[in-house]
Amino acid sequence: MQNLKSILIRRLIAFVIDWNLIFLIGFGLFISGPEFKIEYLLRPSIRMFSAYGVLLSVLSFALLPLIKDCVFKGSSLGKLICGIRVYDNNSKDIAKTSSLILRNLTFYIPFVELIVALCNNGRTLGDMLSSSYVDLRKRAGDK
Repeated sequence: MQNLKSILIRRLIAFVIDWNLIFLIGFGLFISGPEFKIEYLLRPSIRMFSAYGVLLSVLSFALLPLIKDCVFKGSSLGKLICGIRVYDNNSKDIAKTSSLILRNLTFYIPFVELIVALCNNGRTLGDMLSSSYVDLRKRAGDK
């Protein structure tokens, strides 16, 4: 039970880190148009946005959550910082890219994920859909 509690806390911290990182990247892209001036951060103006920035921002908010766990071989930056990784339920190896993308489709419904995780011994809806689980990162040579 202690390990489950530790994993849940780590997952929650990783989730917060990932959401904040995705938000910062999306916002950075949102204001990245050629018309942006630093003064707009103090006095916002409609001129600070461009179609280019809005498009990149929308794409980042749509795609980054899906591929976040693919960056560090089964870990997002948040999971990497928290020392956890996504594993395949059957093989116990690092989850495949397709499985990582499938499990992250539920990233957009965090409260549902939390409720499901609390009712299913820490397994989220995404974990169940992709037949994966999150555990502490294994050291090289560990099985």
